[in-house]
Amino acid sequence: MGALGFSQDSLVEYCLRRCRGWMIADGPFIEYWQNGQLWSKGKYKNGKKEGPWVSYERDGKVWKKGTYKNGVKVK
Repeated sequence: MGALGFSQDSLVEYCLRRCRGWMIADGPFIEYWQNGQLWSKGKYKNGKKEGPWVSYERDGKVWKKGTYKNGVKVK
């Protein structure tokens, strides 16, 4: 199930699935600054960060990168 979330500074697209009555993030996660620039991009697996994640500054420059395994930063 796809979802959209809003905050004061961003728009978020993410996927949810039901697990034991709870909705958890599972799949692609993309967040945008209000100016339309990408803020962060990655993937969730069973509610935890998984694989490569990249965060960007408001002007589109890469701010930080990381690789996650079961929600723990490994690189």
